[in-house]
Amino acid sequence: MAARADRAVRAERGAPRAGSLRWTQARDRWRVVTQNVDDLHVRAGTKDLVRLHGSIFELRCWNHCPGSPHPWRDERVPLPVMPPKCPRCGGLARPAVVWFGESLDPANIAAADALTACDVFIAAGTSALVYPAAGLLHTARARGAFTAELNVEATDATALVDAAVQGRVEETLAEVDAMI
Repeated sequence: MAARADRAVRAERGAPRAGSLRWTQARDRWRVVTQNVDDLHVRAGTKDLVRLHGSIFELRCWNHCPGSPHPWRDERVPLPVMPPKCPRCGGLARPAVVWFGESLDPANIAAADALTACDVFIAAGTSALVYPAAGLLHTARARGAFTAELNVEATDATALVDAAVQGRVEETLAEVDAMI
């Protein structure tokens, strides 16, 4: 996690995030759902972001002790004390991310699902294999949205969307941005 956090801290506003940032700032009803835990969308200033899998820059008490902030933010890389400790009980702290086998926060799932009631739904840079996130595209289509997939390779969702554009998200998102 430390290496991933270090890369995220050093990264500037990436091209895909710059496009989604412009959309969420210029268009009142544009929203972004992400599975990424690197917080690059947050650092880029994307507003009303739904983060399904949490953030590597947030920690939570492993013991869920009462009175512990849940979660708390710590952007120091590397963390000065490893492993990190809960400021309340002194027990171990862990990244506030969803690990394999753990459940997503129901509030985040509900927020993401609400965003599928839209006119246009774009899935960018995803394998379309990880559920429930992969199901959002299908739900949006079932609700009448125009659906598009931007990805370097075909996925299970490619044949089901209205438009599929193959290529690097940095390039394809810029093309879509120019069309909008």
